[in-house]
Amino acid sequence: RLNQKKCYLEDFNDFPSLEYDKIGVEAYLAMRDTSSIGGDQGRTITLVTSRGCPYKCIYCATHNVWDFGFRAQSAENVFNQVVELKEKYNVDTVVFVDDNFILSKRRTKEFCRLLIKNKININWYPNSVLINALDEEMIKLMAQSGCLSLALAVESGVDRIQKMIKKRVKLDHCKKMQECLRREGITIFS
Repeated sequence: RLNQKKCYLEDFNDFPSLEYDKIGVEAYLAMRDTSSIGGDQGRTITLVTSRGCPYKCIYCATHNVWDFGFRAQSAENVFNQVVELKEKYNVDTVVFVDDNFILSKRRTKEFCRLLIKNKININWYPNSVLINALDEEMIKLMAQSGCLSLALAVESGVDRIQKMIKKRVKLDHCKKMQECLRREGITIFS
């Protein structure tokens, strides 16, 4: 039915853990994705830890699938998955393919702090970030916890266009965050 209301799992932590052995994870880890934004380092795997984005950029189709809500696994749940992948499958790099990995600043900072506190030596990067959600503390934590790179989708350096496409990136903030990313050694893609 076309008018049927979508039903989502309320607590994203309720998804069962993926049984990697049953999907032939070694075949995935053997593949190299040279088109990847982060420049995969060694044994690389992707994870999805959240769904949706509340923003209404006119060119994005995310809301057609997930509406405008945002649902995410807890930082601790994401951390536990990363540790399992590192310990059980010797994963070197995790790519977060969420619609917007850093939408929740609290969750992102907590995840980074868990990696740092527990001395988990792993490379990681998100494929999609909300530039307006970045701050200097988050960037420092991301760098210290193994984040390799960020793709900043500015779309346009013109305020009028930003409003027209409903992206609304704060361009002054973006410039400041780019400077911070460079200082912290995180590679920037745009």
